[in-house]
Amino acid sequence: MLILTSHVKTLNTRIRKVGANSTKSANRSVQDLIQCIKDRQMLVLYLRTVQKLTSAGIFIQFFTTGIEACISAVCVFFVEGNFFELTYLGVYFAGVIAEIFFYCYYGNELIYESQSMTNAIYSCDWTNRDEKFKKILLIFMQSTQTTMSIKAGGYFTVSLSTFVTVMKSSYSLFALLIRVT
Repeated sequence: MLILTSHVKTLNTRIRKVGANSTKSANRSVQDLIQCIKDRQMLVLYLRTVQKLTSAGIFIQFFTTGIEACISAVCVFFVEGNFFELTYLGVYFAGVIAEIFFYCYYGNELIYESQSMTNAIYSCDWTNRDEKFKKILLIFMQSTQTTMSIKAGGYFTVSLSTFVTVMKSSYSLFALLIRVT
């Protein structure tokens, strides 16, 4: 996801520069814009491939991380251990959380960069271009209205809000277990 996010960010930078060089011909600016459109289409295909390969795994990771975080918290709460055992459980808890945090962080960055693409298109020097360029630009802008994102299990968008939801669910399960015992 980091690579995909970096490519989207780079494409946004390229889009902002389309038409900025006034010495380029109108035809060359149109070609540059069409190349950006083709590159976005390739990124969408790459996103679909990543989605197919990682969707089920990330979903399972979310589910197991929520349970592992809860169990770790219960162990810290009930186990009367020495400093080293508690430190071990704390480090383990942090590792469990980090398993999904980085997925969620870069998933969130992908969403942000994808949503920024419309602004990048608007920021290019389109006002001094011909009608053909403007029509292509408008169609491109409309096609970027759909946000690029990874779905865990095909249901949950991988983002920081999903991370918070998993942590809240883990805490709810922890609170339930504490109440029952």
